[in-house]
Amino acid sequence: VRADEKQLEFHVEFEGPLPARIETDPKRLRQILINLLGNAIKFTETGSVRLVIRYLPNEEEPNLQFDIIDTGVGISDEHASELFQPFVQADASITRNYGGTGLGLTISRRLAHLLGGEVIVESELGQGSTFSVTIQANSMGSDLIEPSIEGNDPDQLFDPSEHSLQGTVLVVDDRRDVRFLARHLLTGAGLTVEMAEDGLEAIAMVEQREAPFDLILLDMRMPHLDGYSTAARLRELGVEQPIIALTADALEDDQQLCLDQGCNVVLRKPIDPRQLLQTVSQWLNDGPDPSPQHSTDRHRVLVIDDSQDTCRLTKLLLETEGYEVEVAHRCEQAVHVAKDFLPHTILLDHGLPDADGFETIAQLREIPGLADSRFIAVTGRSEAQESLDAGFDEHLTKPTDLDELLRAIRGNV
Repeated sequence: VRADEKQLEFHVEFEGPLPARIETDPKRLRQILINLLGNAIKFTETGSVRLVIRYLPNEEEPNLQFDIIDTGVGISDEHASELFQPFVQADASITRNYGGTGLGLTISRRLAHLLGGEVIVESELGQGSTFSVTIQANSMGSDLIEPSIEGNDPDQLFDPSEHSLQGTVLVVDDRRDVRFLARHLLTGAGLTVEMAEDGLEAIAMVEQREAPFDLILLDMRMPHLDGYSTAARLRELGVEQPIIALTADALEDDQQLCLDQGCNVVLRKPIDPRQLLQTVSQWLNDGPDPSPQHSTDRHRVLVIDDSQDTCRLTKLLLETEGYEVEVAHRCEQAVHVAKDFLPHTILLDHGLPDADGFETIAQLREIPGLADSRFIAVTGRSEAQESLDAGFDEHLTKPTDLDELLRAIRGNV
């Protein structure tokens, strides 16, 4: 949809036969391709974006290779060599015109490593780019097939009609592609769908409607009136039906804010079709799951740092390792999150804006559910003994690499 909106050609091509089935992590692979295709479309104004898939039948380690090829602005050799470092952007003029790549490339390479592969880039400034992803592709003993676009209809891979639902849902999102995807999934499951582009339009539709909507899907980041204010206003109007928040910003710990403003549950973008329909089905038919929102079989980590970039990167890296992660940027916020999240491990920076690390750990230690939690100081200060005397279990000095961080966390797993 995004390529169509920019009037770009988008093609998927298969070079040679592919395994019918491979053994890999589909969620991680999907996230890699979403990140790289999204960047390709973002940085391409005219021409095309192509996804080329090929099988590399090495006897010891067969691989699948995905080439994302665009005719966009390209990247200079100088910047290409640093592009996968956290927070490094492309050329300043490109970033100014198009925005940066964010953490998508860093995370994509990390995910590819977890799948036994790699991400590399070939590019020339002004001539477009090719990002190549390889992953290990154990074929599970299946034969090679000659795929075709017609034989790979996404509707054949996921069928919304597996869910049989009734009711009317209001989808509120300023992005047309998200609205259309949600409508496709929900109508396929039997629901009637109406759509609004922002909070003001949604409120007007609710006020004018005789019968209430059975459920509302609400994006949090919209122009004119954001999702937080919209949810609060809908509750003021007497809306009692479920409101499901859709947000890409859960990484910045806005989940609790969504709930505080009246949302019942938070789903992260990009939309996972199965998760969306399962959640909608649950709230339409049975109400909320009485079990806690966090998973009891995953190790929970609370990251407390006043730097949103540090929190975002740490959260993404730890989530790729299978941890459940929440973040906070202030002492007061950390205490509030910790009471509900009950983390097994707390990563705490000393320099918070409303309290230092020593005051923060003192308040967190008073929470009954954290008696067995592990507190790790992660700070630019080098006074390890000072941290240990204040009640921390371990002290890490910034900059901290991922392996060192994982070693400290695994001490409490």
